[in-house]
Amino acid sequence: MKKCWKILFGVIGCLAVFGLVCVILGYCLGGMEQAYRIVEEEIRWEDDWVGSNLEEGAEVEEWPKEWPVIRESHYEDLELAVADQISQIRMEIDSCQIDIEASDTDFYGIAADDVIAAQYYREGDTLIVRTVKGNRRNEKLTLYIPQSSQVSMMEIEIGGGELTAKDLRTDMLLLQAGGGQFVVERLEADKAEIQVGAGNMEIRNGELTELVVEAGVGHFSYQGSIEEEVDVTCGMGAIKMEIAGKAEDFDYEVEGALGEITVNGVLMEGKHEWRNNAEKQMELICSMGAIEVTFYENGGNEYE
Repeated sequence: MKKCWKILFGVIGCLAVFGLVCVILGYCLGGMEQAYRIVEEEIRWEDDWVGSNLEEGAEVEEWPKEWPVIRESHYEDLELAVADQISQIRMEIDSCQIDIEASDTDFYGIAADDVIAAQYYREGDTLIVRTVKGNRRNEKLTLYIPQSSQVSMMEIEIGGGELTAKDLRTDMLLLQAGGGQFVVERLEADKAEIQVGAGNMEIRNGELTELVVEAGVGHFSYQGSIEEEVDVTCGMGAIKMEIAGKAEDFDYEVEGALGEITVNGVLMEGKHEWRNNAEKQMELICSMGAIEVTFYENGGNEYE
């Protein structure tokens, strides 16, 4: 009888874990976003477009009427602000293709193709770009940033789709991504905080002082230099980092539950501290996924 109860409890436990995994996957892949999209598709877009939040009691958010709402099949404004007028950038994107490119002029610019509705505007020295939730296959938004510009804060929140960014320079980068493909080529920042849900994100040629990463069931990879601190948390996904320098440049704190953590080919099991009396710090936490850290000498990486 006791054996039967053990089997029963084992089956219940497995089903509970499976259910939890399904809930996490559903959230990361945008289940709530799909419900929100169905409601919004019933809204007729007027010049004073108002988007509602599904949460009960939530405030209704209105886009500023003095700034245009983009609905054209093709739209361009290549002189929306001079470089020294902008010190912060905030992008709130649902699901479309986003390109961030360096401009050879002194102006910020924006171009949109086949977006259902988008808006950009300024609040003081902050440039804000938004899109509504749509489902067109060819939706694309391009933001042009002057090559000479380095902002103090860049915040990007994207639900899904594709993001391609080149030559980003900022004091602080906050990047939150759901499901999709995201590639950042050349990033200079004092600190980068990255959250990846179920997507795949890759950062190449990075020059960072501090890197903080949280990955759910997605994949994240980083290649570049880190001057002071690395803080990585992995759920059920995979994180791979190729860092300029040597393993001895860091002190380590690692904690792996059911996940796997390797540093320069050395498997770190359980909770482990590795001290080199180094100036740099690295903390690696892995629940059920995998974290892999390797090192290379400057000039020894394919992307350099």
